[in-house]
Amino acid sequence: MRRWPEDREAWRLLSQSASAQGQRAYSHWAVAERYALSGAWRAAIEQLDLARKAGDGDFALLSQVDVRMSVMRAEMAREAIEAKQR
Repeated sequence: MRRWPEDREAWRLLSQSASAQGQRAYSHWAVAERYALSGAWRAAIEQLDLARKAGDGDFALLSQVDVRMSVMRAEMAREAIEAKQR
């Protein structure tokens, strides 16, 4: 996904592939990234939370999930502040 990080279809296919292989955490992470591309921060954060709770993620994936969750929460807060200022 490094090559096409903003390709929603690629994230969808990655999620489906991971799910078919029983990699729930990886699948939820891919869904979260797809939601994030649409600015659906709450849905994305919920998917990251599900990825963390799936129980099958390795250290590298879970570390990435934690970082992305922090970034997404910050982005959601920033957008809320901007909306109040309008």
